[in-house]
Amino acid sequence: MDGNEMLRGEELWSGGEEGVFDYFINNAGGEPLAAGEWTLELYVEGELLAKDSFTIGAEASAMAGTGGDSGLGSTADAGSTPTTEATKEPTATPTATATPRPVSRTYKLAYTKWDGGKHLLFIGDTNGSSEQYLLGRAAGPSWAPDGKTIFFYGEEGIDRQTLQDGREFVFDGVSNGIIAIDVDPVPTTIEQVQLFQGLDWKFGTARWANVSPDGQMVAFDAKPSGSYRIYFLGTSDNQQFKFELLGEQGDWSPDSQKVVYRSGRDGKTGIWISNRDDTGHTLISDNG
Repeated sequence: MDGNEMLRGEELWSGGEEGVFDYFINNAGGEPLAAGEWTLELYVEGELLAKDSFTIGAEASAMAGTGGDSGLGSTADAGSTPTTEATKEPTATPTATATPRPVSRTYKLAYTKWDGGKHLLFIGDTNGSSEQYLLGRAAGPSWAPDGKTIFFYGEEGIDRQTLQDGREFVFDGVSNGIIAIDVDPVPTTIEQVQLFQGLDWKFGTARWANVSPDGQMVAFDAKPSGSYRIYFLGTSDNQQFKFELLGEQGDWSPDSQKVVYRSGRDGKTGIWISNRDDTGHTLISDNG
């Protein structure tokens, strides 16, 4: 009231998703609200969705009976105390406004399906409204932060795609390893698919790709020498970094400077965190 918070409450909503609803406000003990300018704010999940104000006027001045020609019709005996009657303005009842229906956000999700012989790459809306098949023999996808590119591991035979009508579509210069696909816009036919693979991206034993939050690097694990190691590629200049981490299944820290991964390094198998340049190793969980 008048810029000061008077009351705050929280409750589970059991009404409908839209419409006009009555909301009653009373002081403790049933007394009417005090005079002043009142503001009512409605929040849903911490977000302000509706706000309105109303004003309650001050009580009218008490009127003393004077008799005579005043027409008030009240009299007083000599020596008695005149009686007065106060007239109050009716308490204003705020009109509740309909709570706006929260707008749900829809995002794009890249994922794969296993058909028994290979992984199939799809893009779908998170509300389940659509699903677009991209290509086969593509595993472990990861979005670039700008949403325009997906990095993935191309399995053996990625360069030859078999269409539903039996035809074969060939991507020249592409083989199993880390690959980038342009999804801006999302291709709807195999002829629209644009793939890119750097000369140093052809790791035949890789399994997935993971783009750093800053979009500058791609982490992936492969085992060219028999045990899995995490390697790094640059996304803009095809740079392959010389450092690597002994381990697998890595994921990035939000600042793109560290990697959390599974490893048996130093004779201790568990979850480790290391700087991306293979320094600052910290064991998080042991024997796991």
